[in-house]
Amino acid sequence: MTPKFELDTDQYQPTSLVTMTTSMLLVDEPPPYDPANHDDTSSDLIQPVMLQLNDQFIYPSSTTAFPLYELSRDVSQTAITDIESNLSFRRLVHHVRTNTNGTPRVVQRDRLIFDLKYLPPAMSNFPYCLAAKSRGCVGNLALKEMHIPHSGFRVVRTRAVKDNGFPKGYRGRKNAVVEVGVVLLVKRLGQRYQWLDVGRNAIAVESESEGQRKLDITVPVARQTMDELVASWCLRLWRDSMENKNEIQGWKSFKRTAQSRPQVLPRYW
Repeated sequence: MTPKFELDTDQYQPTSLVTMTTSMLLVDEPPPYDPANHDDTSSDLIQPVMLQLNDQFIYPSSTTAFPLYELSRDVSQTAITDIESNLSFRRLVHHVRTNTNGTPRVVQRDRLIFDLKYLPPAMSNFPYCLAAKSRGCVGNLALKEMHIPHSGFRVVRTRAVKDNGFPKGYRGRKNAVVEVGVVLLVKRLGQRYQWLDVGRNAIAVESESEGQRKLDITVPVARQTMDELVASWCLRLWRDSMENKNEIQGWKSFKRTAQSRPQVLPRYW
């Protein structure tokens, strides 16, 4: 008996249709990554899995066609058209329900986890950041480039600090953002990146084959870590895409734009 797939109409719906097959929806044999599709606590342990980014969806590299995460836009196609840009990162949750006639159906819900944000350096000391949107998140995160001892990045937790000494009337940057701890490390290995936890243990490695970007999570991780890792991976890809296309506005371009928007900079700038 073939289950039906439907979206929960009370929730946000993804922008493209996901094709389901009978073998993917067997109730006795759930998808390999099924534990990640339950709305339980952030401490749930997720087993190793290979993920791949396909347009704005992130799938496990297995026989299942269920997407695990969704971005509001394709990170490789995003262009900055203003002084600030952002896109959403959602976890997709699938449940098998039974209809009144006994036939199974799959209901898809989503949970907003982070907003990926870009702020010009003149407005923030952390241009690429993740704004937490779920109570299960560790907090706001940011991508920080590093060169010593290895080329790569740190994913750090941040918090806002008020009364930072900026002149009265400077409404564009009321809160300075400071680093309060490291969450993940990203080490460059040639053309690839290796992801490590705070104990410097390798937990994932990136790869690319025929234009298909993949993240191989090699050890069991908590759900919260999984969300942070995948969102940070998307943030790094987004950063690289914008940097490579030279789409980030320089200071002069930002100042010209800001002067036309007086709420960003005071007149005496």
